Amino acid sequence: MARYDEGRLRWFDGDDGVPYKSVRDIYETDEGTIWIGTYGGGVARFEGERFTAVTPEDGLPAGTIHSIREAPTGTF
Repeated sequence: MARYDEGRLRWFDGDDGVPYKSVRDIYETDEGTIWIGTYGGGVARFEGERFTAVTPEDGLPAGTIHSIREAPTGTF
């Protein structure tokens, strides 16, 4: 996965907290939080310079994520 920022392309991988190689969906909230859904690795959010996995213990599903959207209440 890569991010283009200020004229540079930065690559992210497992060392940066990306939980799985195959990213299926990317969603950015109005506040600028970036969420990714993966094929087999669940969900992660971008915090500063790395991704943090969101696990079933946090209330989100594990496994393959097909789509991420924000509900009108601000939840996912």
